[in-house]
Amino acid sequence: MTHSQNELRRPEPVLPSPPKLVYVKWIDARQESGPYLQHEMSSVMLIESAGILIEQTDECLSLADDRWPDWSEAEQDHSYREIMHIPMECVRDVQFIEFVRGHGVVAYTPTAATV
Repeated sequence: MTHSQNELRRPEPVLPSPPKLVYVKWIDARQESGPYLQHEMSSVMLIESAGILIEQTDECLSLADDRWPDWSEAEQDHSYREIMHIPMECVRDVQFIEFVRGHGVVAYTPTAATV
């Protein structure tokens, strides 16, 4: 199918710079609902999450499952879905994930210069 010059066409989507993918280990509260022996109980639960890093502040790390462009000409317009906000006090480890041609998926722990 070809487009005539008189047809309106949607602009091409614009995504900002490549997203930073992260793998995060963090803790959260845990609730016990049954009869347990004391040695079976745990006060915290270790959770592992991966996603697109949206923002990192002194208080919170925000991850999204999906990112897609808005159909707009503004370079910074984009949308996210399924956003998770993890308090920094709960974060135990963060690794950045990259695809490196010839090496596949590589994970590394960020330094202050890479965050």
